[in-house]
Amino acid sequence: MCVLVAFTCACVAVLRGARRRGTGRGADVAIVLGAAVQGAEPSQVFAGRIEQAVRLYESGRVPALIFTGGRPMGAPRAESEVAMSYARRLGVPPEAMRCETRSTSTWTNLVEALAIMAAMDATTAVIVSDALHLRRAMAMAGALSMRASPSPSRRVLHPSRWTWARFWLREGAALLYFWIWHRGSDGAA
Repeated sequence: MCVLVAFTCACVAVLRGARRRGTGRGADVAIVLGAAVQGAEPSQVFAGRIEQAVRLYESGRVPALIFTGGRPMGAPRAESEVAMSYARRLGVPPEAMRCETRSTSTWTNLVEALAIMAAMDATTAVIVSDALHLRRAMAMAGALSMRASPSPSRRVLHPSRWTWARFWLREGAALLYFWIWHRGSDGAA
């Protein structure tokens, strides 16, 4: 019974997080969390994240973009490298972009981005992801003492209610897992 109540609370937290539209404030960088790629192109989910970061850059809210995501097994390029190429095609100059190629999870996306931020002397970030994923990403950023605000992708990512519900429940379970087992550890998912 306790597990069901905790899972319900996590799912509600994911929904509440998905309703946040960001603070409207600027930051030193935008961190684009990695997602799947299809060959040399970002998936629809990833493209939506990249496009949102480009909007932040073009509006002057952030002067630099950090792309995260390592190289999946057998892939020719890292997720972050694919993202940089896509952002470049959208008009972002190379000097405004950084990427890391080692991360394999949301947690390691943020850990690697923090290292890049430190090298840049950046202290604030806007975290860019899809709306349902941002609640967990923001919880992880808090555990890492990252000064961050959320910025959800505007792209509609779930073509059916079933797809949306499946992703929502998965994020609820992942958030609960983080709350219980990995808050502040370097092994978080």
